[in-house]
Amino acid sequence: MCEALKELMKDEIEKERQEAAQDTILENIKSLMHNLNFSAEQAMAALNIPVPNRSGYISRL
Repeated sequence: MCEALKELMKDEIEKERQEAAQDTILENIKSLMHNLNFSAEQAMAALNIPVPNRSGYISRL
């Protein structure tokens, strides 16, 4: 039982860490767009965000 709980907690912590990282990237995109008048695509290219991941950020802008 304890091992199952540890695994569940580990998965939840990893999910939260990934969400926080995505939120930070989204804020960086917005900052580049605002401060440098970049388009969303230009901002994501400047941040070296892989092309397959970009649509997820576009939908959150």
